[in-house]
Amino acid sequence: MMFTRIQCLGGFRIQMFLQTLALLCLFTTLTSVMSVTSINEPSYYTLRENCRPHGIHIAFGNTTQDIVIMWSSVANCSSSVKYGDTIQNKKYKAEPTTVFFNLTNSLARHYYYHAVLKDLKPNTTYYYSIVNSKMVTPAYFKTPPKGNEWSPSFVLFGDLGVESRIHPTLTNEALSGKYSAFFHIGDFAYNFEDDGGQNGDEFMDIIQDYAKYVPYMTAPGNHEIDNETFAQYRYRFSMPGTSWPMKMNKLWYSFDIGPVHFISYSTEVFFIKDTRYIAAQSAWLIEDLDKANKQRKDHPWIIAVGHRPMYCSNSNDDDCTLENSEVKVHLENIFYIAGVDVIFEAHEHSYERLYPVYDGKVVSENYTDAAAPIHIITGAAGNKWGSDPMDRDAVNVTNQELLYNHTVDNNSTFDENVNSTGNWTAFRQSGFSLDSYGRFTVYNCTHLFWEQVQDGKDLDSIWIVKGEHTKNNVSKELQKKIIKNVMDQLATTTPKATTPPIAVGTHVKANGSQHSVLSSPFLKGKSSQTLIISLSAVGGCILILITVCMVIRSNRNKSSPVSSWNDGGFVKRSFYRNIKNLENDIMSEELDMHDGSLPTSKLLSENMDI
Repeated sequence: MMFTRIQCLGGFRIQMFLQTLALLCLFTTLTSVMSVTSINEPSYYTLRENCRPHGIHIAFGNTTQDIVIMWSSVANCSSSVKYGDTIQNKKYKAEPTTVFFNLTNSLARHYYYHAVLKDLKPNTTYYYSIVNSKMVTPAYFKTPPKGNEWSPSFVLFGDLGVESRIHPTLTNEALSGKYSAFFHIGDFAYNFEDDGGQNGDEFMDIIQDYAKYVPYMTAPGNHEIDNETFAQYRYRFSMPGTSWPMKMNKLWYSFDIGPVHFISYSTEVFFIKDTRYIAAQSAWLIEDLDKANKQRKDHPWIIAVGHRPMYCSNSNDDDCTLENSEVKVHLENIFYIAGVDVIFEAHEHSYERLYPVYDGKVVSENYTDAAAPIHIITGAAGNKWGSDPMDRDAVNVTNQELLYNHTVDNNSTFDENVNSTGNWTAFRQSGFSLDSYGRFTVYNCTHLFWEQVQDGKDLDSIWIVKGEHTKNNVSKELQKKIIKNVMDQLATTTPKATTPPIAVGTHVKANGSQHSVLSSPFLKGKSSQTLIISLSAVGGCILILITVCMVIRSNRNKSSPVSSWNDGGFVKRSFYRNIKNLENDIMSEELDMHDGSLPTSKLLSENMDI
């Protein structure tokens, strides 16, 4: 292609200056925009290791006969789950939903997968494999029986970090085949988003050793708030009753298993700026508990799990140390009226078991036919900060003769000298309870056995015995008042409490293309501030380009109509005109986008997908 030099007329210097300025602006804008998407994206997708499934874990779907399988990978690898009730014959196949996620996750794995295995046979061991073109990853799980005439067992803990010593123990518990589910009630990894999300990846890899065999049921804690988006928690886990990624107004759920109705609730709605979720959760709790009481003959036990306690004996100024605890003010009446039997909590890095208590008063000093919920705090699973202090002596009034303090004959006595304040405490232990966890079995409609375990030995254990339990006998006036307060609060909020306004991920289609929740593929996972800055820069460049064109047109009569420009400077192939098409091509423009760099290639490929 032939070029001629531009004829230097009066407007030459102005044109050169404006063209260079426009190129600099365009180059700067493209560089800043492309840098948004160049976030630790490996260029070696074909390597086997980048398709390896990581952080495999399972959970119940909308029923206990549905199982959700989740995992992540470095690259976007077309995958499926093959499964069946024998190792040799995995005749069923489930296709996962894939999401690209990079908010607070810039250095971690970005591709998350979510597959649902529906309508499984009860009381059946299923063998499954995550399959892609690079490898096969096998595991198994067992579905629970139907009905309520069987005895489910569970493991329960809170505040578990990557540093905990109990991970191998939890793996052994899962492989024993004894448990129907594990409950992790808040505070994961410390924290998911640390080190660009790599800490979260490490935690998910650790729990994979047990969470891929037993449903791993969760509740959010304060360490999942994540700039009030709960993004890492909502994308890394899937719980019943909501789509995935989980919605902000669906971080609570319930399910039935055996003789138990479980409720998982969020205490964190009381500690974020958006108060709409308080009323939304309270309204849901009232409705769910009303249904649960109507079905109480089938599921006589109602057990609630949530992160922050209503009461505690710690000396750290946490919410549970306050007389008007936010959690207690909003939830205690609801749980009391509905006749909730047990509330498992965490947050405090210690272990504490309370007598049945309501409104700060102990209603009984044993666990037979308790007239109020029994609170058990088990937040000592292991973290990088150690145990939380208590300003009182350790309390063990269950049996002073036994080293590990088992309750005798289901009754506890009360020691006024030791337990002088916070008289709801039946057992508490701080430092010595670290790296411990709970487990319990619901033997039938009347008997539940609980134990707190450390190094294979019991720290504490009790029997909880109940009769035909229904709603607590409180006045209709109190019930109406509580419900009215919740409904009034709900009426004053807007119905927009769904997801944060920040886009946090991209759905990956079956063909590998990505559909961003933002309008531009350049802006995956970035804040609205980045969007505004980028659009402003683009708008400024467009304005400059328009000015350039106007100046050139105004100077066209002063210049030779047969001139072109390609001086080999700046970006080698710059603005030029083809001498063969001068009459029709007054101002052709070409920008070299074939430099072979990753940002440029990425920009071109993503534009082709739009």
